[in-house]
Amino acid sequence: MRMIGVYFDDPGVVEEKALRSKAGVLLPGPVMAEVASAVGIGGAVSVTRIRGGEYAVLRHVGQYSDMRTAHEWLYGTWLVQSGREAADAPVFEEYLNSPKETAPGELVTEIGLPLG
Repeated sequence: MRMIGVYFDDPGVVEEKALRSKAGVLLPGPVMAEVASAVGIGGAVSVTRIRGGEYAVLRHVGQYSDMRTAHEWLYGTWLVQSGREAADAPVFEEYLNSPKETAPGELVTEIGLPLG
């Protein structure tokens, strides 16, 4: 199962307590939101689409608590030096291993920055 986090706001602009995000799983094809009620979990499940297109992907190895530094480098260094622009779409993180089975310093996360 491919676990992800989707981030809708820029933490450099939006106060931390107001940041919006979703945790979820990547599914291989179309999904109907009605599946949530069919399995008895009410409105706790929703479907969010991640747009297709070009992404800059940064692989981060290390603790989740260090992810902010990785995001800052991707936006503040790579994006500026690349001459590219970020698209008006959410950033996502894909968690390639589990903190239940992996030491914090060995966690692997890919950050996907949508490009315009």
